[in-house]
Amino acid sequence: MNKILLVNPRLPGLSSAYPSLSLSLLWLGSYLDQNGYEVKMINVLNQENYLNIIRKEIKDSICVGITAMTVQVSNALEISDFIKENHPDVPIIWGGTHPFLFPEQTVMDESVDVIVYDEGEYAMLELLEHFKGDKPLNKVKGIAFIDKNGEFKQTEPQRFFDMNELERVRWKLLPNIGKEYPSYVHTSRGCPYRCTFCIAVKKNRRFRFRSAEKVLKDLEDIKEMGKTEFRFRDECFFCNPKRSEKIAEGMIERNMDFEWEGSVRADLLTKYMSKELLRKIKKAGCVSFNIGAESGSQKILDMIKKDISVEDILNSARVCRDFGFKPHYSFIIGLPNETKEDMMKTLSVVDKVKYICPSSEIIMHLFRPYPGGELYEKMLSLGWKEPNTLRGWIDKSMKNAAYVTAWDIPWIEEPDFVETVSISFRWNQNILGALKSRELTPLVRVLTSGFRVISKFRQKTKFFGFPVDTRIKNVLVKYKYRL
Repeated sequence: MNKILLVNPRLPGLSSAYPSLSLSLLWLGSYLDQNGYEVKMINVLNQENYLNIIRKEIKDSICVGITAMTVQVSNALEISDFIKENHPDVPIIWGGTHPFLFPEQTVMDESVDVIVYDEGEYAMLELLEHFKGDKPLNKVKGIAFIDKNGEFKQTEPQRFFDMNELERVRWKLLPNIGKEYPSYVHTSRGCPYRCTFCIAVKKNRRFRFRSAEKVLKDLEDIKEMGKTEFRFRDECFFCNPKRSEKIAEGMIERNMDFEWEGSVRADLLTKYMSKELLRKIKKAGCVSFNIGAESGSQKILDMIKKDISVEDILNSARVCRDFGFKPHYSFIIGLPNETKEDMMKTLSVVDKVKYICPSSEIIMHLFRPYPGGELYEKMLSLGWKEPNTLRGWIDKSMKNAAYVTAWDIPWIEEPDFVETVSISFRWNQNILGALKSRELTPLVRVLTSGFRVISKFRQKTKFFGFPVDTRIKNVLVKYKYRL
């Protein structure tokens, strides 16, 4: 028996038309495949009757690995309970962000046998040695489990994974591979910055890169599958400008003819990326940047240690305009100590960005409280409470892709205002764009069109009162549509 079953649970609020993909699971599967194991991947959102597929594939599997962000907890537990009920002897391993943040409460659940609390490649290889009888469980690094005495045990951390150890990404492992896949490419891990709202800081991962040559080989594989566009899904693809330049040069030399986008900080784009580099990546097919602006208030930017200025954000819009890039800006609303005045400053900066670079797209995220770092301590002091069991997260994980609403966050003094601001940007960015029109009832299609009109009016006039659109959205979420 040499097979491992890897499962990516459902994300709430998305239909099967959305190309949901866990890159960490794909890399794990690719590394196990490289080391001689047979890997079967199940992507719940894009595979019908996934429980029947699990029932079929699990019979000759060594174990099941399930990745879980917080928003996936509900479906991950459904899958784990199903496996425990039907195949109680097959070990269930959880990995991903939620087990990393809550290792003890996750592995205390009766449907979870072991968790991998950080990167999975080396840890899973050692776990497989254990399941084959070749290694004691307490000698496997990077895991946590409950011992025979019912006590929580967490082993010492694994070493950081060398991204160049993986020869090629095994795209063949993706179920239902087609024109939607691969949509994302992963070329680095970790982050060198210190933003207090980001769990990357808590993970404290050393920043590592896949070499430019290996990235180009990955892109050649994608090209052979007929894909013409993709996104570099790194925390900050352009953090190493020299490597970015080598990749761009290789794409030009090999006539890859892609359209692609990557993440970049506003200050990198305006202060550290030369005009020559910008022209080169443009020639290589870069059409868009993903820029984490976070706030239009300098007070808030300083509080979250973003280490950029409001002027950096505006200058990045000027660079995008001048070089013909389409920027996607993300902002956060609902942060601790953020006043309504701060929020209005953010809306003002949004207007300025759109004026400078009309092609800019804006998304406004509601702040998601995650453990880690000094900001979380502040959140606790302001009244944030977290569930104390894994199953306590079920209701939160079923709400939406953010797992919270403004009414859940105790420090927000005007939740109607905050939620309406956030929702207005989501409607304006075609929140239902990932859904096939045939999946929507006539009523929802009419409401969607109406909400987009309202959202444009709100953003233009800055009137966020009388939140009928927000209330109707909540009713849709409660009864059928997880938006």
